[in-house]
Amino acid sequence: MFVPGGKFFINGGRQDTARLSIGSIRIDLIREGIKVLSDVINGYSMTM
Repeated sequence: MFVPGGKFFINGGRQDTARLSIGSIRIDLIREGIKVLSDVINGYSMTM
């Protein structure tokens, strides 16, 4: 589950953050999500 990270800072905080909740997600879906995030981050860093 994705929640904008600014909601977890006092006074709204930063808008360039995210919070990923994994408490109620099956472990296989967490692993799949980590793989997807890794691919996205690695792809983004290649364009910089």
